[in-house]
Amino acid sequence: MVLGPISPLLAVLFWLCGLLIPGSAQSREVAGESDTTTPLNIPAGDDVVIIQADEQHRFGKHDYHAKGNVEMRYQDMLLKADEVWGNDETQDVEGEGNVSFEQAQQHVSGKKFKFNLASRTGVFYDAKGRANPGFIFEAREVEKLDEDKYRVKNGFVTACEDQVPKWSFTVRDAVFRVDRRVTMKHTFFRIKNIPIFFSPYLVAPTSDNKRQTGFLIPSTGNSTRRGRSVTEAFFLTLGRSADLLAVAEYFSLRGMAGELKYEARPSEAGRA
Repeated sequence: MVLGPISPLLAVLFWLCGLLIPGSAQSREVAGESDTTTPLNIPAGDDVVIIQADEQHRFGKHDYHAKGNVEMRYQDMLLKADEVWGNDETQDVEGEGNVSFEQAQQHVSGKKFKFNLASRTGVFYDAKGRANPGFIFEAREVEKLDEDKYRVKNGFVTACEDQVPKWSFTVRDAVFRVDRRVTMKHTFFRIKNIPIFFSPYLVAPTSDNKRQTGFLIPSTGNSTRRGRSVTEAFFLTLGRSADLLAVAEYFSLRGMAGELKYEARPSEAGRA
């Protein structure tokens, strides 16, 4: 029996059947393109971003997506999240779920983030973290402004690791640099959850490792003769070997009191 010419419709059907045959060359090629087990290497300027996750793939010309235990490593930074989306042309990335950011002594965690790898800046939402072993912060928004500069919006800063800090500064807006100082606006100083005093503007050091000009942490006390007290001090550095400390105290039974201390270390030439 001689078969006549195959109609175009039958030719298309035979071609589709070939795609669906298990183990065919076409099916292996498609599976290879959708493989999600290999880490993604995303170009970022002269460097690359390495992404490891349970699932990861690229789509379109510049977009990529990763899901499940995502880890993004770029230079000295590490970003973690449950899910991440990014674009290698703009170098913008965003993620959500168990967010974590690490860079040197800087660590921030939160619910979601938006970040630009080129500028190394971004925003973390419902975040908390630390900028060194002695400076802790928590806020609705924490913005990374520079290599070691952050903005805290509607949150608090402290040096206490307790769930309810022994003392803290609640702030509407604060900007700090790691191991330098923090500038706070519209701030309340609190002992536990009790507001002690308000200041529209306040500057304080973010590290106790260096001599820095600024206000010291306020303290409170109680005396049978002088009553309850609140003490505040301002420390002024005068070069490498001298400083000035101005102390103001308020006693509920005695009123205001003050003290001024000047300290200097003689130079080796002066001792001789």
